[in-house]
Amino acid sequence: MENEILNQLRELSLYERKQVLTHYLKHCAASYLHINLEEFPLDESFFDLGLTSLKAVEIKYILEKDLKIKLCSTILFDHPTINKLGEFIQCQKLKDLFENTSKDKKNDLISETEKLDKEVLDQYFNL
Repeated sequence: MENEILNQLRELSLYERKQVLTHYLKHCAASYLHINLEEFPLDESFFDLGLTSLKAVEIKYILEKDLKIKLCSTILFDHPTINKLGEFIQCQKLKDLFENTSKDKKNDLISETEKLDKEVLDQYFNL
């Protein structure tokens, strides 16, 4: 996945980048914790899910290699859930990819509007 994830993130809207990064982080952690990707909780501590210090170091190395960022050795202790880790990486390490440009704002608004329109239609026809 080296460079593949960064290239993929660059081509997406801001809204999609956040979703793809979350999925990528879930995939990394789930593979080391042997948890089904669809069942992986976003707000449960990695360590409550069985992460060991050795596996934490291995995941840190993979994240650094794939995302081309430098992380401290306590990254998974300091940010112990998928959501917290994702927020940290977005705000601190890949800030340039997650800044909201006017183009991103427009695309995100369109995506959100389409999603809301679909939800309203689904509710209307499911009555």
